Amino acid sequence: MELRNLKAFLTVARLLNFRKAAEMLNYAQSSVSAQIRILEEELGKSLFQRMGRAIVLTDAGQELLQYAQKITALEQEAMGAVTGTKSRQGRISLRIPQTIGSCFLPDILAGFYKDHPNVDFNPACVTL
Repeated sequence: MELRNLKAFLTVARLLNFRKAAEMLNYAQSSVSAQIRILEEELGKSLFQRMGRAIVLTDAGQELLQYAQKITALEQEAMGAVTGTKSRQGRISLRIPQTIGSCFLPDILAGFYKDHPNVDFNPACVTL
């Protein structure tokens, strides 16, 4: 299991959108899909349930999400300890009206994740 595949998985899980995740990671959408497919093959489980254009995490995806967050947090902690820099990390719950969220939130979150990769939004608490 490669760290870059886990990071792609985390990005897709946060945004629940392969195209937006690819844009955020500066990858082609096919590359992100391939990284997820590799993880699914390694684990022998589907991580996302595809319902038309929408996707949701499967039970296996929910389970991996928790471990992937721990693994990437540990990576950042190790990098900070070795380089002497610390990054911000944690979880944020966000509640906003649907009209504002659907228009502005995807772009705002994409920029935020680039600057603060270890700060996560609780997807259950993002109200649109």
